[in-house]
Amino acid sequence: DGQGDISGIISQISYLKDLGVDSILLNSECNNQITTELNNSQGNFEDMYDKLISKAKRSGIKVFANEELGEAIGVDVSTSTDHMDTATKQFLSLNLFYPQNFIFALDRIQQENDFPLIFMEDSNHDRSLDLFGNTSEFYEISAKLLCGLNLSLKGLPVIFQGQEMGLVGSVNEDIDWEKTNNNSILEFYKTMIEFRKNSKALIEGTYRRVASPRNVYIFTREAVEERLYIYCNLTSRKIPVEFYGDRVVLNNYSETDREPMILKPYEFCIVKSDI
Repeated sequence: DGQGDISGIISQISYLKDLGVDSILLNSECNNQITTELNNSQGNFEDMYDKLISKAKRSGIKVFANEELGEAIGVDVSTSTDHMDTATKQFLSLNLFYPQNFIFALDRIQQENDFPLIFMEDSNHDRSLDLFGNTSEFYEISAKLLCGLNLSLKGLPVIFQGQEMGLVGSVNEDIDWEKTNNNSILEFYKTMIEFRKNSKALIEGTYRRVASPRNVYIFTREAVEERLYIYCNLTSRKIPVEFYGDRVVLNNYSETDREPMILKPYEFCIVKSDI
């Protein structure tokens, strides 16, 4: 019901499995709501929590609170989230959309952390599409760009509930689950999650930013046998770029819509190099 209740999470386990996620992270706000439920319950809370853990486990999904996740992956989650939040606040303080500042913030996080948590959304700000995308002419394309960027960076990508549907506005609004029907943004998330799971470069590879035109973010992810070039145009205009690598393996535009040596508005592209 949008309030973080245990039964609500349990009801969406099959949806999360179909999406392809490996873990559920209960953030501090959700933990507080769960604690309130525990205090107000008639003794059924622990049974419901055990049911959540059990059902998630049967679907191959782990359930973590912030601190538990940090212990599991060897990362100080509070530090990682604070770092991302600081970068986001710095960006928001500009009051206008300056893609170059967004790129700078992400690059800094990649450079300064061995394995950061990558948040595009959290419970303290509006949706990522409102902040970094385009909610009108390039709504679907920019939502897919943010999906690809989130899942291509070094570290552990975190998807805030509803982000995978391309929701806009307040993150605290109830989720309309009907929006999962025939949702091309959701399908792109599934594709991108599956691609990441099968890519050593994205899971464990190094990160290096590549020189690019202003407001374009280009970087490499490279493992021993795989090198990927990631291209992100964070503007609503076409931008000429030099493409590296050998073949396009994933794009948020159809093949017929792409243009040679051009990044279209909010285009996301992964080019693989044969090494």
